[in-house]
Amino acid sequence: MRCYLSLLLLAWSSTAFGGPVENFDDIQFWTGEGAQRAAMAVDWVEGSAEDESLVWGYRWDGEAKGSDMFLAILEADPRFFAKVPGNGGSISAVFGIGYDDGDLDFALDDGTAFDDKGLAVVSGSADGAAPLDPDDVYEEGWFLGFWHYGVADSSPFDGGAWANSVLGASSRVLTDGAWDSWAFTPTFDFSAFAENPHAALDEINAALGDTNGDGKVNVEDLNNVRNHFGGSGLGDTDGDGAVNVIDLNNVRNNFGAGASSAVVPEPASWALFLVTGLGMGGFVTGRKCST
Repeated sequence: MRCYLSLLLLAWSSTAFGGPVENFDDIQFWTGEGAQRAAMAVDWVEGSAEDESLVWGYRWDGEAKGSDMFLAILEADPRFFAKVPGNGGSISAVFGIGYDDGDLDFALDDGTAFDDKGLAVVSGSADGAAPLDPDDVYEEGWFLGFWHYGVADSSPFDGGAWANSVLGASSRVLTDGAWDSWAFTPTFDFSAFAENPHAALDEINAALGDTNGDGKVNVEDLNNVRNHFGGSGLGDTDGDGAVNVIDLNNVRNNFGAGASSAVVPEPASWALFLVTGLGMGGFVTGRKCST
């Protein structure tokens, strides 16, 4: 167990994350729209202050459940993956949670098929699957450990406190200012909660559109694809050795990611690009990929 923990921490050290999180002001990755806010923290290593749990933010109006926040973050973050039991439209519990190292090639050794939102709905139970890429992080369990669900009315890292949830995520009604914790515990510890919180980075959305490695997808990346289209080099966003319509699609789908402010081209600008880009065809629309 100690050897496995060391390997997991080594792999996790290569995963990008932001600064420490105490409250909403420190969260960098937000999804959803509305006046109400909540946060979700995920911790893969029980009881360790060395690994970083990741924190995302969620906005909404009206009523929202813990499962709504989980699914919204899952869809918004291309590096976040989950294996769940039963009906994937309403998350009550989870079997496994994973996070990709940034190459967007997340896959498990049991052949689990994830959809384009990063979700796999399976029957029965799930125990012991591992990521094929050692730089990805993943834990799953049902009989050999489990993902413990914790809740808080305010930030547990800034005066609040975690508590064991008596409800599943699909029944837990979020309140403005709420926090959720998902912490994997191989010892079935119902007091296991997310520790050492760090911000999940919004810049990770730029992974398949950032051609020059500046953490942003903007006009410079668009120009790099246009200038190298049909060849290779700086416009190659997916590392396949060619600059083609897939790279243009990656820039288009992620345009503005990682930038505090970005001027998104008008539709006419994209049309002009197509005219000057040798008459390219349609765009690929998938956000996530798995094997």
